[in-house]
Amino acid sequence: IGTVVGGAMFGDNLSFISDTTIAACNGQGCEMKDKFRENFGIALPAALATLGIILVQSLGVKEIGTAVVQEYNLVQIVPYVLVLIGGIIGINVFVVLLIGIVTGSIIMLATGATEATALLANMGSGASGMFETTMVAILVSAICALIAEYGGFAALLSFIKKMFKGKKGGT
Repeated sequence: IGTVVGGAMFGDNLSFISDTTIAACNGQGCEMKDKFRENFGIALPAALATLGIILVQSLGVKEIGTAVVQEYNLVQIVPYVLVLIGGIIGINVFVVLLIGIVTGSIIMLATGATEATALLANMGSGASGMFETTMVAILVSAICALIAEYGGFAALLSFIKKMFKGKKGGT
C-alpha cells in the first residue's frame, strides 16, 4: 500500500497534466516547468528512499510471484513522450494536452488498438467526468472573488500578523 501511495504521490507531483499542477500554476502565475523543477527536488528523494526500503525488504525473499506479461506496442508511448517534452520546454498546457489527445487518438486508431466508436465514447465519458471539477473550480473562484472584494483576505492577513509576531511570525 505504501508503495502504491508513494508512487501516486511521486507521479502527481511530477505530472505535467495533473489537475493539481494546472491549478497550482494558474493560481500562482508560474510556469509548469518551474513547478516541475521545484517538485522534483522534493519528490525524488522520497522516491529514492521508498525504492531503497523496497530493495532492502525484498533482498531475503526467494520467490516474489509470477510476472504479469502483457503485449504492448512501443509506438503507443509517443503521446506520453510528446506531453513530457512539451511540458518540460514550457508549451501551454492546453496545447500540450491537445497534442497528446490527437497523437494518442491517431496511434490508437492506426494500430487497431481501439475502434473509432469506442474512442469517441471514452472521450465523451472523460469530458462528462470533468463537469464536476469545472463546477468546483468556478464556485471556488467566485467565492474567492467575493472574499477579496469585501476585504476578507485583508482581514485574515491582518489577524495572522497580529497573532504571530517576532521570530515565530517571521517579522
